[in-house]
Amino acid sequence: MTESRPIVVGVDASPDSDRATTWALNEARQARCGVLLVHSFARPLHQKPDVMLQEERDRADEILAHAEGLAAEFPDVPVSVQRLEGLGLTPAAALVQASEQAAAIVLGALGHGGFAGMLLGSVSQHVARHATCPVVTVREPADPRTERVVVGVDDSKGSQDALEFALQRAQGSGGEVVAIHAWRAAALHGAGVTLPLPEDASQQQGLHQERLEEWLAPWREKSPNVTFTAEAIPGHAGRALIDASEHAALVVVGSRGRGAFAGLLLGSVSQTLIHHGRCPVAVAR
Repeated sequence: MTESRPIVVGVDASPDSDRATTWALNEARQARCGVLLVHSFARPLHQKPDVMLQEERDRADEILAHAEGLAAEFPDVPVSVQRLEGLGLTPAAALVQASEQAAAIVLGALGHGGFAGMLLGSVSQHVARHATCPVVTVREPADPRTERVVVGVDDSKGSQDALEFALQRAQGSGGEVVAIHAWRAAALHGAGVTLPLPEDASQQQGLHQERLEEWLAPWREKSPNVTFTAEAIPGHAGRALIDASEHAALVVVGSRGRGAFAGLLLGSVSQTLIHHGRCPVAVAR
C-alpha cells in the first residue's frame, strides 16, 4: 500500500506514547508513507504570562525531540514534527483537525502531558467519534510474537472498512487475518438460570458461520496471499474480541456496525475493548 498522507502520532514521551511512535514508524515503512509527530497544548483564552507560555513551548519541543530520537532508528521513513498550539484548542480537537489530512491517528493507550488520559474518558470518545481517518490505540501486546490481525465482522459498511484496514496490515506484515462474528445464541430462561438450547444453538452456529464465509468470500479473492480464519462465536462481541486480543498483534473494528458490533464506539463494548484489549486496537473508517 502506498499512502500520500502521513500517519499522525500524538506524542507525550510516556512509555505507551513511545510504543505508539514505534508502531506508527513500522506501519509507515510498510505503507511507504511519512510520519507526522505532533504534541498539543492549549493556550487559554486569557493569555498566560510570556514566561509560562515559553515553558510550555520548550517542554513541547523536548517531547517532540524525544520522539524524533526514536524515529532515527527508521532512516527510510520521512518524519516531520509539529507543535500544535491553539487558542483554547484541546488535544482532542487538535487531533480531530489533524485527522483531516492523515492516513491514521496513532495514540498510546496511556499517557501524560498534552495527551494525558487520552483513552480514559471524554477525550478518547471525542477523537474516536469525530476523527475522519482510522484511529489506532497502542499498548504493549500480551503476545509480542504473533502477527495475527483480528477483525470484527458483520454486514455493515464499517465492517468493510475494518476488513480493508486489517488486510492492508496483514499484507504488509505477512500475518494471518482472523475474522470474528459474535452472535447471541437462543437460550432457555427459568428459575434464575439461563441455558443454551443445544439444537437451536447448533443450527445458529452453522448459519452464522455460512454467513461469515459469504461476507469474507470477496476479500479472499482480493487477497489470495493472506491466510484467513473465520470464527462465528456465540456470546458478547466485546468479550470475544478481548479474548482474541490475547494472541493478536492488532484488533480492528469499524466505526459503526450492525448486529453484534452495533454502536461499538458509542457504548460499553468499545469502552471495554479500549480499556481491556491486550494488544493495539484500530477503529477503521
